[in-house]
Amino acid sequence: MRFYGVVTLLLTTVFLINVECKLSVPQLKGMIAKLKGSCLKKTGASEEFLASAHEGNFIDDQNFACFQKCVFQMMNVLKNDRIQEAVLTKHINTMIEPDIAPILKDMVHECIAEASDEDDCMAALHFVRCWYHKNPEMYIFP
Repeated sequence: MRFYGVVTLLLTTVFLINVECKLSVPQLKGMIAKLKGSCLKKTGASEEFLASAHEGNFIDDQNFACFQKCVFQMMNVLKNDRIQEAVLTKHINTMIEPDIAPILKDMVHECIAEASDEDDCMAALHFVRCWYHKNPEMYIFP
């Protein structure tokens, strides 16, 4: 039975890609939000810190920072534990509605410079903090 569920999911994905179905910001937020539970378990991050981030308050906490890195890992946009601008841009071009894609690509380009820290987790936190401050309405992270 599980096999049929996987086949159905794959066929649905292929169909959606073929009809050029692109995601809006709310849809993207919903998709990324599904990573929250897994990354909370892996990192022990505080739900309060996540809620605080949605208000623009980013706590310099190692578990919270590693939660952000976990989200990027689950999105498959890390290489050698660093956020890859080219991979994020490719995902945006492929998956995001054309009217908002340029905004998100500009944010990626601007925030990738902020994602510099010797600590990989803190680099991910710097990226999402920058993202929020560039455009809070486009904050897509859990």
